[in-house]
Amino acid sequence: MDNITGSYDKRVFIGGDYSQRALITEMERIVSDLGFTPIVADDYDMKEEEIHDCTMRLLHNSKYAIFDISTISGALMEIERIRDYETKGLIVFSSREEKGIPKQQTTRMLDPSLHQRGYRNFTELKRIIENFLVGQESLINYLILCGALEIATGKKPDTGRENFVKMYNELNTGIIHSEALVSYIFDEYNIRPSRVKGTDFVKKIYGAVLRRTPSKSEVERKVYLLARGYRTRAQLFIDTIYSEEYLQKIVVVYKFREFMRRKGKKLP
Repeated sequence: MDNITGSYDKRVFIGGDYSQRALITEMERIVSDLGFTPIVADDYDMKEEEIHDCTMRLLHNSKYAIFDISTISGALMEIERIRDYETKGLIVFSSREEKGIPKQQTTRMLDPSLHQRGYRNFTELKRIIENFLVGQESLINYLILCGALEIATGKKPDTGRENFVKMYNELNTGIIHSEALVSYIFDEYNIRPSRVKGTDFVKKIYGAVLRRTPSKSEVERKVYLLARGYRTRAQLFIDTIYSEEYLQKIVVVYKFREFMRRKGKKLP
């Protein structure tokens, strides 16, 4: 415990039912292959009476955390603390559903604002973890900018305009935080809580980003997150952008590849 492996920015705490060692080992392998350092509490020596405190210390010293909750374990206790530690968390679990995305969360006691992803096999699990850790940042930032502009203006953005390129570069290089830029766009075009109802805003997200009309339950679920303060409108928009199931569909809509070719950049 005196020498935690790796640097803070690369540590990924892996939580779950440690009796399912094959699964934990596979998650370790995926994280390592992506260039990150997996942190598994079982790998560290600690006294029985210190397990709780030492495990929380490992979690606190990790920038990322991935929890598998396919079976109930002590991970639920750890999940409750990631917000306090400002650790970026991902929850995964085995799913039998066709698209690997749950109709409802495994347990309703979990914070509904946390990212939850179902997987049917290790290939899907790898893709989910890769999207979470690597995030294809240049792609994600481009989609955030395009989607936010379309919601604000009601039409697809002109990605060749100097102003668009400037905002993209500032977002992609970290000069402006993604949520700050999204909020700026919404304010600039009067897309604010006082102007647009929560239900209408959710419908705008689905129309611009996913190119479809949301179901009644989808609207209700996201409006609930807004009403309870679990998410701001900007965060809710970003959450939708991050849905790994729709990324490539959105890429086609906003012609990301053509944009990158014009910039002379290597495609992700």
